[in-house]
Amino acid sequence: MWPARPRYQKKGPVYKYPERPFLGLSEPDRTLIRESLLRHMEKN
Repeated sequence: MWPARPRYQKKGPVYKYPERPFLGLSEPDRTLIRESLLRHMEKN
């Protein structure tokens, strides 16, 4: 994982990046995946 506070030189200043939101699955995406998985499991 990329460090939140990288150093550009060994003894150089540290830059703190602003916080960014996590890019993940939305609630509708998770619901769709969960329902699809459950339907698949019911068939077997």
